Amino acid sequence: MSEHSDHGFFSFVAGVVVGATLAILFAPKSGRETREELRRRAEELYDRGREGAEHLYAEGKEKAHELYERGKEKVSHMYQEGKEAVQHKAHEFYEKGKHAVEEKFARKNKTDDAEGAGA
Repeated sequence: MSEHSDHGFFSFVAGVVVGATLAILFAPKSGRETREELRRRAEELYDRGREGAEHLYAEGKEKAHELYERGKEKVSHMYQEGKEAVQHKAHEFYEKGKHAVEEKFARKNKTDDAEGAGA
């Protein structure tokens, strides 16, 4: 629920409570009947409030679960991207190192061949 609709809901409930209380207090009934009517209406209001709270709780729980799942998917996606980037860089370093070693051996062999031909 949005902040605006929450405000409207609570204003509505407050209006109902005030209106019901005034109607009961000014109705031509005995004290016992008035107390019974107030008790009955308070129970009704309590039940409505509990149902509203349960509904809001269920909505909040559902929304939290949705946010958790979206976050989990994003983290999983970012992890996979990071893993692939690290693997790519590791392969690049391996290839560069392999190339450097091959060049070093090629130069050494060339030097050894030149020294062997000169001897």
